[in-house]
Amino acid sequence: MGENHLSIWYDMCWAIVTAEAVAVGYKIKHMETDLLELASKELLDCCAVAETCYPNKLSRAFNWVEANGIRREENYPFKAEKADCRPKTEQEIETSIWITGCVKVDSTNEEELMKAVNKQPVAGGICLSDEFRDLKHILFSYYMFVKQEIYEGSDKYWTMEGPKGIEIIQKHAILIVGYDTDLKTGKRFWIIKNSVGEKWGINGYGRVARASSLPKNKGSLICHTRYPTFD
Repeated sequence: MGENHLSIWYDMCWAIVTAEAVAVGYKIKHMETDLLELASKELLDCCAVAETCYPNKLSRAFNWVEANGIRREENYPFKAEKADCRPKTEQEIETSIWITGCVKVDSTNEEELMKAVNKQPVAGGICLSDEFRDLKHILFSYYMFVKQEIYEGSDKYWTMEGPKGIEIIQKHAILIVGYDTDLKTGKRFWIIKNSVGEKWGINGYGRVARASSLPKNKGSLICHTRYPTFD
């Protein structure tokens, strides 16, 4: 996986996750040796219609990449702030990466999501909370043992004012890269990559409980799951 950018929690998460999902999917599809660094900043400048991030921007971002392609990051360097969209040069059009669409995955169907993740990383959204923000690992250096927390949701999610003044839960885009079971506790979890830097979790990666290891009233902690397709 590519290097984690230190992004702000809302404004760029969807753009970073979309760019990484396309980059990794392209590498897998074409059996490339190197992972491309794609321009999430281009998505922020050219695709976003507002500065606040909502997970449904994932579908909008994938649609934009399908229609316009996405540049290499070397041609559109990363910067965590929105600016005017810079048109592509002819050479940048030729070297851009294109997708043929994206597949929506039922995030409430654990088996279906596992099958999708087996193919390639899947973009998704998760509700924000203090517990998710502070997810970390505990290192016992004497034993060289790393214990990492598994995020199991929260009783108090972050909220914001939505349309018509209605309070809504804030969601954050993440990339699901795998899944596993904790051998000691038996808890099943997703392995995710965050976009807020390597100090979060273990080098930017974390564990989120799968619905099958949560009380039935909680359901899936991950939503809006989809992945890009290629020729």
